[in-house]
Amino acid sequence: MTVGRVAAFSDGVFAIAMTVLVLTIDVPNGIKTTAQLNRALHEEIPAVLSYALSFAVIGRYWMAHHSYMQGVRRVTNGFLGLNLLLLGLIALVPFPTGVLGNYGNFVVPTIMYACMVGSVGLAFGFLEIYTLKAGIARPESNANLRRGIAKSFMGPAVFFASIPIALFVGTAWAKYFWLVMLPVGMLIDRRHARTRDRAPAEGAA
Repeated sequence: MTVGRVAAFSDGVFAIAMTVLVLTIDVPNGIKTTAQLNRALHEEIPAVLSYALSFAVIGRYWMAHHSYMQGVRRVTNGFLGLNLLLLGLIALVPFPTGVLGNYGNFVVPTIMYACMVGSVGLAFGFLEIYTLKAGIARPESNANLRRGIAKSFMGPAVFFASIPIALFVGTAWAKYFWLVMLPVGMLIDRRHARTRDRAPAEGAA
C-alpha cells in the first residue's frame, strides 16, 4: 500500500460524501399551484442550509486531509485503520445532515449532528497524533503537523460544547454557536501562516 493510493482513495470518499449530501434535499412533487410550490420550496430551506453547512465542513476537512497527506512518507497498519475510521465517519455525515434538515427544531437531531461532526474532528486529530508519534511523517512536516493537531481539536470543542446549549438554551442558539468555528479557524490559519513565514527568516538569520 502506497501513500499515493491511500490519498487517492481518501479523496474519492470525500468527493462521494460531498456529492451524496445533495440527496438530503427533497424535490417537491405533486405541485399544482404557485402557492404550493412557494410553500414547498420554503420548507426546504432548512435542508439547504444543512447541506451548505455539511458541504463546508467536509470540504474543510478534505483540504486539511489533502495537506496532511503530503507530509506522510509511509503507510502502517495503524495509519490505515485510523484513516479508515475517519473516512467512515465522513461517509456517514449525510445521514445526520438529512435528519437535521428535516427535524432541526428538535433537540435530538441537533445533538446527533454535533456528535457526528465532533467525532470526525477527533478521528482526524488522533490520526495526526499517531502519524507524529509513529514517525511516519516527513521530518520537514513535523512542525506543521503539531500545529495541525491543535487546530483539529478546535472543531470538536465547538460542536461538543454546543450540546448543553441545545439542551438547556435552544437548538437555534446551538447552531449559531457552530458558526464560532469560522472566525476562530481564520484566526488560527493566520497565526500558523505568520509562524511559517517567521521560521525561514529566523533560520536564515
